[in-house]
Amino acid sequence: MELSIFLAKLLGLYLMIVCAAVFLNREELKVTLEEFQKSRLFVFFSGAMVLLLGLAIVISHTIWELNWRGLITLLGWLTVGKGIIRLYFFEWAKVTSKKVVQSGWYWFIIGLSFIVGLWLVYIGFTQ
Repeated sequence: MELSIFLAKLLGLYLMIVCAAVFLNREELKVTLEEFQKSRLFVFFSGAMVLLLGLAIVISHTIWELNWRGLITLLGWLTVGKGIIRLYFFEWAKVTSKKVVQSGWYWFIIGLSFIVGLWLVYIGFTQ
């Protein structure tokens, strides 16, 4: 299976599943976020795992095109950035995540992420 197709399926399903879970567990997410922010170890560990995923995508998939393949590469780089922020800028990550969840943009971001996931799943399973 071509790597781009595999990553479209993987990232698409991941985005759809996580966004649906966030939407369906809105109230519990507030408690989860508070617990997340209390634990430096969890923020650091999750940053390391996110960085690992992002690096795997960036190292294996460097296709810069204005299409879905380029989007996969962009998502990889955004994931690397997110991992680095969690590892090196713990307090900023904490404050920013809380602001985003409390803002009106949060549900827009979740909805957009779900749509991107749906598009990647469509591409991945129909190619």
